[in-house]
Amino acid sequence: MNFTLLSDVSGEIAAKFGVPVGKGGTITRTIAGEEKTLDRMVTASRWTFVIDPQGKVVYRDAEVNAAEDSQKVIDFARKHSPVKE
Repeated sequence: MNFTLLSDVSGEIAAKFGVPVGKGGTITRTIAGEEKTLDRMVTASRWTFVIDPQGKVVYRDAEVNAAEDSQKVIDFARKHSPVKE
């Protein structure tokens, strides 16, 4: 990817952006056929932000549908890009 992804294990940054954050806890998942217990420090709601080069939030989606999210962001970027295709 040609952009930076953020890992926010404490939930501090999510909270600063107004994203609801709750206690973590444990979940059980099957990974490679083996059941594993995973510990989570915090749980944050899934929100998507696009931040412009000047650091301004230019897009926010607080009702993310994971299957559709990337296409919505692509559509937004194309519509608001200063360079037209």
